[in-house]
Amino acid sequence: MSNPSLLPRLLWAAAAISLLTAIAVAGLSSAFMQRWIIGHLQAKLEHESIQTAKNIELRFHAALMQLDTLAASSGLNALIAEGRPLQDRNEFIAKVDDPILHSRLSLFSNRPLGPDPYQLASVWEHGQMLAVLRKEPLEWTALIARPVHLASRSGPAAVLQLEIPMQYLLVQDFDDVQHAIVSEQGQRLVGSIASHAEQIRTPLNLAWPLDQLHLSLVSSVSTQHAWQELFVLFRLQIAIVILLLAGVLTACYIAGRRLMHPLVHLSDAAQHITRTGQLQQRLPTQTGFAEYQRLARVFNAMMDRLQATQEAQEYKIQQRTVILRERESSLRRQFEVSDLITESQAQKIANVPLPVLLHQLLQRLLPLLESEVGLIAEVRDDEQGQPTLCHYALASTATQGNNSYLYGEHYQPQRGFLSLDEALQRVITQGRPVVSNLPTLPPVEELAEAKLSNFLGLPLAVGGKVLGVLGLANREGGYENHHIDLLEPLLASLAGIIDACHADQARERAEHALSASEQRLELAVRGATIGLWEWDVLHDRMAINHLWAGMLGYEVKELDPLNLTRWCALCHPDDALVVRSLLHAHLDGHAPDFESEVRMRHRDGRWLWILASGKVSERDGNGRALRISGTHLNITERRMAELRLQERTKQLQAIFRMSPDGFVSFDSQGVLRYVSPTFERLTGLSETVLIGLSPAQFDAALQDRCAPEAPYRGLASLRARLNSSGDGPREGRESRELFELRWPRKAIIEVGISESSNDSVNVLLYFRDVTAEVEVERLKSEFLSTAAHELRTPMASVYGFAELLLHNEFDEQTRRDLLTTIYEQSGLLVQIINELLDLARIEARRGKDFRLQTLSLNDLLCDTVNGLKMPGDDRSVVVEFPSQPVLVHADSGKLRQAFNNVLSNAYKYSPNGGEIRLVLSAEVAEQPHLCAIQVSDQGIGMTSEQLARVFERFYRADSSGKIPGTGLGMSVVKEIIELHGGYVTVDSRFGTGTTVTVYLPLIGETR
Repeated sequence: MSNPSLLPRLLWAAAAISLLTAIAVAGLSSAFMQRWIIGHLQAKLEHESIQTAKNIELRFHAALMQLDTLAASSGLNALIAEGRPLQDRNEFIAKVDDPILHSRLSLFSNRPLGPDPYQLASVWEHGQMLAVLRKEPLEWTALIARPVHLASRSGPAAVLQLEIPMQYLLVQDFDDVQHAIVSEQGQRLVGSIASHAEQIRTPLNLAWPLDQLHLSLVSSVSTQHAWQELFVLFRLQIAIVILLLAGVLTACYIAGRRLMHPLVHLSDAAQHITRTGQLQQRLPTQTGFAEYQRLARVFNAMMDRLQATQEAQEYKIQQRTVILRERESSLRRQFEVSDLITESQAQKIANVPLPVLLHQLLQRLLPLLESEVGLIAEVRDDEQGQPTLCHYALASTATQGNNSYLYGEHYQPQRGFLSLDEALQRVITQGRPVVSNLPTLPPVEELAEAKLSNFLGLPLAVGGKVLGVLGLANREGGYENHHIDLLEPLLASLAGIIDACHADQARERAEHALSASEQRLELAVRGATIGLWEWDVLHDRMAINHLWAGMLGYEVKELDPLNLTRWCALCHPDDALVVRSLLHAHLDGHAPDFESEVRMRHRDGRWLWILASGKVSERDGNGRALRISGTHLNITERRMAELRLQERTKQLQAIFRMSPDGFVSFDSQGVLRYVSPTFERLTGLSETVLIGLSPAQFDAALQDRCAPEAPYRGLASLRARLNSSGDGPREGRESRELFELRWPRKAIIEVGISESSNDSVNVLLYFRDVTAEVEVERLKSEFLSTAAHELRTPMASVYGFAELLLHNEFDEQTRRDLLTTIYEQSGLLVQIINELLDLARIEARRGKDFRLQTLSLNDLLCDTVNGLKMPGDDRSVVVEFPSQPVLVHADSGKLRQAFNNVLSNAYKYSPNGGEIRLVLSAEVAEQPHLCAIQVSDQGIGMTSEQLARVFERFYRADSSGKIPGTGLGMSVVKEIIELHGGYVTVDSRFGTGTTVTVYLPLIGETR
């Protein structure tokens, strides 16, 4: 099928360009017209919408103004005030009725009853105007309710109700713009909206209360007329496009005819060249227009260049033919070398002896490389570590006998590399091929007939190590680099074969040694009950012996096939992930070996502790683990013993940690091995400093912290006391003594020693803080001696005067005086005993018997002051209370007792008179959560020494005995106030008086 000519193509191209241009112009003009028409419609629509909205707003505004005028008219007010009949209101209603809006006005002088769907009742309640929309059967109505107020009434006297039909608000002209009034929700109330039209929504700006209706005006105009005008314009554009296309095609046809005539000559010349293949065809350059002449000159020059190029290509083809023939020969030799490699590898797989294999390969290689002499030898190190050449095969094709030598298994190493010392040594030492095409090499001794004219030595290397040498000699034309490239695959194969033979020999030796080792290991394993396992990592297969399976109660066949997943499934869930991570860490080379203590389930359901260990036994060339072997050892008994030991250790540590006594232990070598936390707290000596000290060093460290008057005598003193304690066995015997610490705090410590025959705990020292016990004993002794003295004094008076009355006769006055003394001393004795019992009860119960309640200190202190009567003293207490009650949470009876004691002391210790003042403060400046009760007198006061002992039991500031008392009052006060969460302070100066201040927490602050 022939291609179309150029002229139709030009015509079609011109038509297409003209058509596309016309379509583009028509589209742009249509878009512009459409945009102009739509813009015109929108401007018109916006103008109409604004005008219509203003008209509606004015109509509503006029109606509201008329309604306001009517409501304010005096006539309507008089009508409503006089209660005239409702028929008289028509004259006023007529003033508001609008014939254009067709509005209706109604007057209501009474509040309507019944349902109120439009909430008009709110106008009566709140007195404010209300506007709502009401749906009539055929139309929507705007209802405006306005209250009418009279000066004589407080609320609305009447309500004017104006109804404006919505349909009369719109004045629809005979224009294409349509209007409609819609609500806030978009519901059309009146008017119409054109479909497929441009719309604009204008909110109506109405006065209150009509703005509550949220009305909007929607104006729309249909675009159908605009599209008709646009369609007429489009048809006109189509007609113009058709005329333009016809003119363009005519012009293109005429121009094409003129252009095609000169090109005919060019086409004929090209056809001739194509048909004949001759490049002698030329075009005339003197005829036609200038462009054709230039094209002809270019064509003729191109023909000249093509002719020259054709001649050059023919010469290159001849040269490439020669090269391809040489490459064909090289490829043939490569195929033959590949066949040699394949056959040698097949012979190696068939276990053909290595010397025979290499000899056959050498005999086939010599004709292939057109060489006369060849040898294959292995390089080994001798006993001195020097490289030694061991020949496998040596052959020559230069003589009639085809001399060849095959070295068997027991070949002798040749030191000196035969007669090719220098050349072969360079191949071995440098590991690179050696090419020598100079006739300087001596002949091979075994092949004396062949004189070496050139030589090619090639190393057989694996991983950079030379394992052997391939030598070729006497090739006509010498050796080149492409011969080396040709033999490179064969060199790698020969090196691999030699390396594989070495590996086979090493494996045979290793297998023999491994067999013997396995026999010895099997005997050892059977005696030690150790399970063996081996895991093929690549294929995820695991082999075990019967001891491994029997350890878990299974037979080997019951666990077959066994892999890593099933092995981990036998492990405890908490240990499986640990085993996997440790195993993979060893496989990846991050750990030198694998070892893990893991729990594995026995067949009967119990868990056994297994020590699993292993090591990678085989890796590939990339270092990836291929095989790992290991053992399983049942360590359940050992683990249980360790757990029991750990549990006992934890118990002992908990006991030592919770014990109030400190412990220090020495081993049989006299080295300090253990220090308890309690000892560190008692002495301030840390474990890091003490561990490892000798007894003398420990004694020195502890003696530095003791008081000189009561020192720590040391371990030797304790042992001497222990030895003198009896003649029985030393095991379990103890010895104790006391010493006093002065730092980090003052304390009296009791130290004891115990010895045993245990090597790790040979000597045990235990230290106990007995400061509180010693202090209690001292206070107990002082208290008993003081109490006995205080009780003995009144008891002696009672006993003495009672004895006088029994044995003597006295007059009535003397007898009464004696009985009065007995009575007073007995009362004092009873008071001492009661106060002692109170103190004992308070200390024993620690406030548990207190009845706490919310109390007003103002009232409690008033009652206490009023109830306090001192015989022979008519003074009254001056009190100062705050205006607001001070509330506390306390026991009423106990507080009364405390304040009674404080006030009675104020009376007793101011015998010469003076004011007694009680001040209650609601808050303390420094402590706002406390209140303060201050009792002050102007009595004898106290010295600083007496003030320091004011709270001691049985202590009295007056030692003369003139002031009655037991010396327990302030002790009772202190105990009661502190149990309420407060405290007591005393300030006194000798001769000027005493001030006692009691602090108590306010309500909500009791601690």
